[in-house]
Amino acid sequence: MRGRAWARRAPLLAPLVLLVCAPAAPAGEPEGFSLRKVERLLLDGVRAGAEGERMSELYMRAETSIGEPVDDLRPIDVAVRDDGEAIDPDDIVLRKLAATTRGAACVVLLDVGADVPREAFRRARDGALGFVDQLGEYDRVAVLAYADEVREVAAFDAPRAETRTRLQDLRKQPSAAVPRGRRLFDALGRALDAIRADHDLPWRAFIVAFAAGNDRASALSRDAVLARALGDEFSARVPIHGIGYSDAATGSLQDLRTLSRSSEGSFFRATSTDYLSDFFDGVWRQMMHSYVLSYPATMDGRTHEVEVRVDDQVARRRAHYPKIGGPWWPWLLGVSLAGLGGASIALRRAHTSRGRLVFTQGPRAGEGIELRRRTLHIGALPDNDIVIESAAISRYHATIHARDGEVGIEDRASRNGTFVNGRAITTSVLRPGDRVRIADVELVYER
Repeated sequence: MRGRAWARRAPLLAPLVLLVCAPAAPAGEPEGFSLRKVERLLLDGVRAGAEGERMSELYMRAETSIGEPVDDLRPIDVAVRDDGEAIDPDDIVLRKLAATTRGAACVVLLDVGADVPREAFRRARDGALGFVDQLGEYDRVAVLAYADEVREVAAFDAPRAETRTRLQDLRKQPSAAVPRGRRLFDALGRALDAIRADHDLPWRAFIVAFAAGNDRASALSRDAVLARALGDEFSARVPIHGIGYSDAATGSLQDLRTLSRSSEGSFFRATSTDYLSDFFDGVWRQMMHSYVLSYPATMDGRTHEVEVRVDDQVARRRAHYPKIGGPWWPWLLGVSLAGLGGASIALRRAHTSRGRLVFTQGPRAGEGIELRRRTLHIGALPDNDIVIESAAISRYHATIHARDGEVGIEDRASRNGTFVNGRAITTSVLRPGDRVRIADVELVYER
């Protein structure tokens, strides 16, 4: 009887096991080493020829049966075949996602329906806030709220502090409101569209969805959502991690359970509000302790089948490789450098600079800021990427975007405006020598 009770509770307690009950290494073993067996191996995507490299980059998860990440794998533990050809372990670079500069893109969905119990909504919102607080420098997050309609709470390019404030201010529908339906599928479809449409997002992407009931009004079907989530040979799978709250009043959560399991995400069902916040932490740990595996590959313009094997678990995925010519040695050198950790990151950053902005006046005159990220926020608050302490600068004044080889600047409805070469702009492409004035501060773009 006790065994059956534990089996029923295991999905609910999995995040707590991840956070609190991770096993210690047996006596005599090196710190960080464990004998946990991989019982679930998932190959979510194969990104081949990224940034013109003759490299294949695999995004994979290795987990125990209760969803705990097995995070001590080494290249020698992983057998990789590319179109049937075995990859030499010496050519494999294997890193946890959290140890790379790749980052992750996540959309958080929150059910704000009038029928969601007040305490369940509050705990779920607190869990989402804690989730946002864990995000790193290279991570991106968007937030959607849904009930009988879907609305954007915060977009991917919103400053982190703004996202947090909007989450804190989020309220569920008034209890007096008459719910016309719950559009869970439409909300998931919109989240997936946002991920697929923005090519500047990190390639590792996932969704965390809180729901307190089944879909009742969406235009999209469950199968349509699942097809978008699974991806294809050109795009990665986007796992849907479902966090469901149900009691006698809200009943079944079969819709979210089915989508979570079919998209190779996790599903946590709570009949109490006590652990809702912990479930968000569990999802975050699962994804950030996933792996990025890379090796030199032939970019021949064909579709390849990639197979990964760990212990007795096998995962496969088809991927289209672009056609890239040129010598092999630069990419083999790149693999060697990637294994050097910090040196690799420094080299990558040095080669991904998109120019710089140089202050031409004021106390920071002559100071240059390298544009190493695809999106940089400029403003007075300290959570901006470029902080300018001036009463004339808005809290979130402007944003620099780097896309498709171009660098542009966007004014974020600032009080005193953003100017390029003396002209007020909403958005503008930047070219070397352009003079940018942000309120009372002037900079020059150099490349």
